[in-house]
Amino acid sequence: MNFRDIGIYVHVPFCSNKCFYCDYSSVITKNKNMGKNYFEALLKEIKLYENPDLMVKTIYIGGGTPSHVSFDYIEEIKEQLENTFDLSHLEEFTIEMNPEDVKDEILANYKKIGVNRISVGIQSLDNNILKMVNRQNDAKTAKNAVNKIKKYFDNYNLDFILGLPGETIKSVEKNLNFISEKNPPHVSYYIYDNNHESVLNRMIKNKKISLPKYEMVEDFADLIYDYFEKNDYKRYEISSWAIFNKESLHNKIYWQNLEYIGFGVSAGGYYNSSRYVNTKNFSYYIKQVSEGKKPYDYYKKNDKKEDLIETLFMGLRLIDGIPLKKIKDKYPEYFDVVVNFLKKDNFFIVDENVRLSKKGLDYSTSSFVKILELEDLIT
Repeated sequence: MNFRDIGIYVHVPFCSNKCFYCDYSSVITKNKNMGKNYFEALLKEIKLYENPDLMVKTIYIGGGTPSHVSFDYIEEIKEQLENTFDLSHLEEFTIEMNPEDVKDEILANYKKIGVNRISVGIQSLDNNILKMVNRQNDAKTAKNAVNKIKKYFDNYNLDFILGLPGETIKSVEKNLNFISEKNPPHVSYYIYDNNHESVLNRMIKNKKISLPKYEMVEDFADLIYDYFEKNDYKRYEISSWAIFNKESLHNKIYWQNLEYIGFGVSAGGYYNSSRYVNTKNFSYYIKQVSEGKKPYDYYKKNDKKEDLIETLFMGLRLIDGIPLKKIKDKYPEYFDVVVNFLKKDNFFIVDENVRLSKKGLDYSTSSFVKILELEDLIT
């Protein structure tokens, strides 16, 4: 990608309910036409970044639940992006869906406006787990949804979460059997992180519900990793597997620390060497945009040291890591310190690339803590 190439993220913060594990900014509504003022502001925010010389390579509409809102809103977003940037080289256009929203009509409409990738939140095929975390679908709905998606799209992702309350060897096997049956081109399988504020975490703290034991989740993770390895899936990122060259181009923009612009409440971006996050406050977001101001809650232009640390944090999520040449060319003044530090630690491998070792992948949180230690060494 050259300096004019970017990714676009659009946040649609409306859902039919709040999943207990979710910590994203969202509003609960049963009305698909809810949010007229929000979407009007969103279109204005996009206009604030107008630059026909910026070539958009990927668009990702996430949430929230984009499939929960009226298709008209999604169509207006696409039209505004077309009027604001150069979409002639668009390679990937992803939209998130929940299984209960998957209908032939909406899939056909998405395809009509150029969507070429669907990401659907399955999370689990165990109905007991789904109920405990307040999901609106059951396993049958999820299966039917994937069957419909396959009629319209050959590029789609299934999201799963490992380690939710009620997880057992049987629930993991259900998920793997489902993956084997549907043969999706891309799977994201995340281990539940209870370090974020959510309804589920409050329930855990109040001892109303409990998570499976850490050692058990580790064993389940090994089972999952072995399955993907034996079934020709390439693990290209800590939590992502793909076949048929269907890696997520948009997510790789994040992990390669390339430029993207995020629109909507709580959306983040990395643009012109600056990192920003939009406000989570809906009223303030609409007010700022209506006054022609970018609705930042946080904004900082990175210096070279900060850019290096972010490059390491993001790039080490990729199984192939970061080309050593990229670090040497972009950060020559820090190159020797970085290489010498990482070579001393068995969380990392340093050859033509800098990447996580098997131990580093197994203990990725500890690996990234090491990067914070490196940050203190760099002057």
